[in-house]
Amino acid sequence: MNLLNKIKQLLTYGQEEKDTTVNEMITLEELPCRLESKINELTKLKKQLRELISKKTSLFETEINEKIISLGNIDISHRKEYDRIKIIVKENLNLYISHLKRAVNNIKEADKEEIDEYITRLFRALNEFNKTSSKPFEKATILIGEELGSARMIIKSFSQEINKIVEDNRFIFNKGNLCSSISNLLSESKKINSLHIEIESKLLEMNVTLENAGKEQDILRDKLLKIKDGHDFKKDSLEKNDYRKRLDSIEKEIQSIKRELDFKSLLKKFHHDKKIDQLLRDYISNFKDTLIEDKELRIIDVMENNNKISFSDLKEIQNTLIFLTPLSPSKIDLDVAFLEDKIKEKSAHILNSEDNIKNEIKRKEKLAMKLQKVNSDLTENSKLLFE
Repeated sequence: MNLLNKIKQLLTYGQEEKDTTVNEMITLEELPCRLESKINELTKLKKQLRELISKKTSLFETEINEKIISLGNIDISHRKEYDRIKIIVKENLNLYISHLKRAVNNIKEADKEEIDEYITRLFRALNEFNKTSSKPFEKATILIGEELGSARMIIKSFSQEINKIVEDNRFIFNKGNLCSSISNLLSESKKINSLHIEIESKLLEMNVTLENAGKEQDILRDKLLKIKDGHDFKKDSLEKNDYRKRLDSIEKEIQSIKRELDFKSLLKKFHHDKKIDQLLRDYISNFKDTLIEDKELRIIDVMENNNKISFSDLKEIQNTLIFLTPLSPSKIDLDVAFLEDKIKEKSAHILNSEDNIKNEIKRKEKLAMKLQKVNSDLTENSKLLFE
C-alpha cells in the first residue's frame, strides 16, 4: 500500500469515527487533551505526506536529470538551417537547461524545510521555472521542439501530481490551522480566568477594607456623639454662646456710637492737628482696636460735646473689650475637631474605595464578555476540528 492510500485510509477512519461520535460534547476541561491527541494525529499525517512528496520529488529529480543530460547531448550542427538560427536555438537551449538545473537545486533546498514551508518553496521553484524558462523554451523549440516538449511534460506532470496530493490533503493544513487557533484561544482563556480570579480576590479584599472603614467611621461618629451629648460639651457651648452674645451686644453699641460720630466733619475740623487727625483715622480704620489702645479716651475731646455719647459709656465699652478675652480652643474643641477631621478622612476613603470597587466590577464584566467570546470561538473551532 503506497503512502497516499495510507493517508486516505486514515482520513476514512477519521470519518467513520466522526459518524459514531457526532453527538459527543467536548468540555473545556477535556479540550487540551483532545487537542494534543489531534495534533499528534496531524503530525503523523504530515510526516506521511512529506514522505510521499519527497518520494515523488526524488523520482522527478531522477527523471529530469536524465532529461537534462539528454538535452545537453543534442547536436544541431548538422542541420541545414541558417547558422544564425542554430546559434539562437543552441543559446536558448543552454539557457533552458540552466533553468532546469536551478529548479532542481531549489527543489532540493526546499526539502530541508518543514512540510508547510517545503510545499510553499516547492511550488515557488516550479512557478519561477515556468516564468523564467518560457522565452528560452519558445526560441529553442524552433529546431528541437519534440525533445523540449517531453521535458516540459515531465515538469507539468510533476506539478499536477504534487498539486493533486496537496489538494487531496488540504484538510491536514486546515486542521493544523484550527489546532493553532484553538491552542491560542486556550492560552487566552487561561489568562482571562487567571485575571478573573485575581479580580475576585481583589474585590473581596477591597470589600473587607470598605466594611472595616465603615465600622471605623461609625465608631468615630459614636465618640463624637458621646462628646456632644456630654455635660462638658453643653457647658462649653453655653460659655461660647454667652461670649458671642456679649460680643454682639458690644458690637451693636459700637455701631451705634459710630453712627453718632460724623468722622468726615471731624477730619475737616481737625485736619491741622496731626495727632487728632491720626486718631480719627485710626478709629475709622479699626474702631475696636483703637478704642482699646486709647487709654485716656482722647476721642471724647473731639466729639463736639455729643450728649449721646458719655465718657462713662465709652469707658465701660473699653473695659469690656479689654477684659473680654477671646476664648481659646478648649480640650473639647480640640477633640471634636480631631474627630470631625477623622470622619471626613474616612468618608473620602470610603468614597474612593467605592469608586475603585466599581471600576474593578466593570473590569470584571469586560473580562467576562471577552471570556464569553473566546469560549464561543473555542466551541466553533472545536466543532470544525473534530467534525
